[in-house]
Amino acid sequence: MRLLLLLILFNLNLVLAQQYERLNIQPVKELNEIGQFRYIYYYEVNDLCYYVGLDLTNEETKKLGLKLRVYDSGMNLKFESAGQGDSYTYNPTFFRNPNLSPHTVLLVHISNEGSWGQGVYIIEGEQFKYIGMIEVSNWAKEPEWYSDIAPDTEITKVKDTLIFSFQPSKIVFDPSGREEKVLNGNELRYEYSGGKLKVVNNSE
Repeated sequence: MRLLLLLILFNLNLVLAQQYERLNIQPVKELNEIGQFRYIYYYEVNDLCYYVGLDLTNEETKKLGLKLRVYDSGMNLKFESAGQGDSYTYNPTFFRNPNLSPHTVLLVHISNEGSWGQGVYIIEGEQFKYIGMIEVSNWAKEPEWYSDIAPDTEITKVKDTLIFSFQPSKIVFDPSGREEKVLNGNELRYEYSGGKLKVVNNSE
């Protein structure tokens, strides 16, 4: 009964929430270089270009792995992420609501042989802030098949809190990690408020 009441209250909050739209933006695949940065694809969003690639300045920067770089229309560097080590991917999905602050939320999929989860950024104007990891993937029978949860994620804002909820019937928390477990999609959510991103069990 307590769980049912909590879910009812949570769903009522969602009714009052404002939702972010997931943008259907396809990458432009192109192997090219900007100075010592070799990119493999990029996304054009409004007046910014988001490039994914490797910093070839030296052997140490190459070892840092894939990075996200953001340039404006004048090719001025506006943001550079940390390197992602052994990850094979660093694929962004864009969520936007121009009436909210932040107006854009970026989920960036990190994976090797299977999904590791999402790096999360909030964007206001041309200001970028990394806020943490969402350690959730879509479930599959084998870990190497765990996949990107971003297409099945909804982002809403209730008062000053961003809420990340998941639509699949089954998800994996902490994929390939020490606390890995398979859950129903509605068993947990992530919340960002007060400068902190945290996982919330919907039964609490």
